[in-house]
Amino acid sequence: MPQSQDDLSDSETDIEDAESTLDRQLRNCPLLQKPKRFEDHIMEA
Repeated sequence: MPQSQDDLSDSETDIEDAESTLDRQLRNCPLLQKPKRFEDHIMEA
């Protein structure tokens, strides 16, 4: 039982770390601006 609980806690922390890193990458990289440009092209076409 204690092993399963440890695994769950570890998985949760890993997920949180992954989300934090993704948020940092999105904020640093201009990936959020690309979808807007694509939408503009679609609206123009």
